[in-house]
Amino acid sequence: MSYEAGLQHYIDLGCYHRDLKHYDKAIEEFNRVLKINPEHLEAYYHLGLCYHQQKDMSSALTYFNKALKLSPNEERIHESLGFCYLDFKKIHRAIEEFRQILAINPNSQYGHLGLGFCYLEQRQTERMFDEFNQVLKLDLRNDHAHLGLGLHYKYNKQFDKAIDELKQALKINTKIEVAHQNLGEIYLERKMYNLAQLEFEQTLQLNADNISARQMLGYVYKRQSKDYLAVTEFIRATNLYLAKEKANKVADDNGGE
Repeated sequence: MSYEAGLQHYIDLGCYHRDLKHYDKAIEEFNRVLKINPEHLEAYYHLGLCYHQQKDMSSALTYFNKALKLSPNEERIHESLGFCYLDFKKIHRAIEEFRQILAINPNSQYGHLGLGFCYLEQRQTERMFDEFNQVLKLDLRNDHAHLGLGLHYKYNKQFDKAIDELKQALKINTKIEVAHQNLGEIYLERKMYNLAQLEFEQTLQLNADNISARQMLGYVYKRQSKDYLAVTEFIRATNLYLAKEKANKVADDNGGE
């Protein structure tokens, strides 16, 4: 096996573990590459993805920026940085990254999509519509553009339009967790409990550790007078919350050493 093929084997193995959410094993493989080649772009980039998926934004930003130094004009790195900043609520930094993408490639769906979500966060409605509509001009089947429009309508209590857009997103991609959850919340708001139950259950099939979806499902069961099921979901949500707090405390303690 050649030198490059050997490194690619570790990268592929790391990506395999990351896709299975075996993040510790994935990180071990990517770090193995960096021990051999400390300037390996793919290793830094995929480490950034690992940490982002674990919601460790500080570490994710560190590795994405290391990748960016090695390849300053690579769209996917600016894209990952932009969405990381967006998740970290550093909206102005996110906007900078998405605009950088569009400076490199004016027809980038991800550049316009990212700006759309930034403006959604800032409640800049006109700019948000401009960006999401630009995405849909490039690709009418872009599920996340429909998702963004659905979230906007939900925030503004335009529930019929929100349902239409969220359903359109799910018609394209049935595995959008946040779309199922927001549909469930709309149905719960409208006292359409059976539909709400279906959406929250679908949310939990995609992510069994979603605390708010478990709480919402508990509320649905309570309103359906399914008291035992309601209590069960509330207990599960509480246990997930406590486990999360414990994990965060361990991480904080280890970080302080």
